[in-house]
Amino acid sequence: AGPVQLSPPSATLQVTTENIDLRIAQAYISPFIHLELRSGMLDSQLQVDLQSADPLQLQVTGNAQVNQLHTLDTVRQRDFVRWENLQLAGLDYLHGKHLNINSIELKQPYARFNINEDRTTNVSDLLVPQPAEASTPPPPGNEPPLAIHIGGIKLQDGSANFADFSLTPDFATAIQQLDGNIGTIDSVQQKPANIDIKGKVDRYAPVSIKGNLNPFDPLAKLDIAVDFKRVELTTVTPYSGKFAGYRIKKGRLNLDLHYRIENGQLNAENKVVLEQLQLGEQ
Repeated sequence: AGPVQLSPPSATLQVTTENIDLRIAQAYISPFIHLELRSGMLDSQLQVDLQSADPLQLQVTGNAQVNQLHTLDTVRQRDFVRWENLQLAGLDYLHGKHLNINSIELKQPYARFNINEDRTTNVSDLLVPQPAEASTPPPPGNEPPLAIHIGGIKLQDGSANFADFSLTPDFATAIQQLDGNIGTIDSVQQKPANIDIKGKVDRYAPVSIKGNLNPFDPLAKLDIAVDFKRVELTTVTPYSGKFAGYRIKKGRLNLDLHYRIENGQLNAENKVVLEQLQLGEQ
């Protein structure tokens, strides 16, 4: 709803959407990432201000929600990212200039993150190589890149699958009841965002994830500490059977992982403490 002028084109519109199926965006995703968008619905309450069509002068403000998002890693045919509800509050997009979001709230998010044997990640595996001719440099005097600012991200009742195949033996676990915050993300100032998230492994053993990273250039600088306490070792019996030949009858694991990336080089420091270990049958 709102006034529209055809010549010259302009409009000031109040736009409300409900249950827009996001799967129509799959054609835009496939050329760049091996990811299938299996579901997702968009609700929004926006004001759209079109001042000119040539050059395009467009501003969008308001709030938006994405419900029931589900993405599939088509390389390994496993869930990659999903969530129950994503709320974007204080959205302000000015075409070609900036994207500002006051806050993001995620309810029941899920993510899978693996570190491969060669210390690459499952995220990098998903990227589709682009031909060299597609990345032509911008002409001189071109506009600066879009400035992105996110005031903060809040997680509620999240879960994740984490695996590090660069360790010997491999370590893999599921994490539930993730709650916490990620600090301000800004593409202009390029300051690392603080991370403070807590959860549970197998619903009982506490885990904390703290540190900082720059999501716009994570390979330039990253510092993340992951701390697991009192993890039941009986859950990793498949590994003990392969390497030691015995089931684990009893025991707990404390695992302190610290990952640093400086200019693309990964430095991983890992401290492992086994408590009250007792092997079972062969």
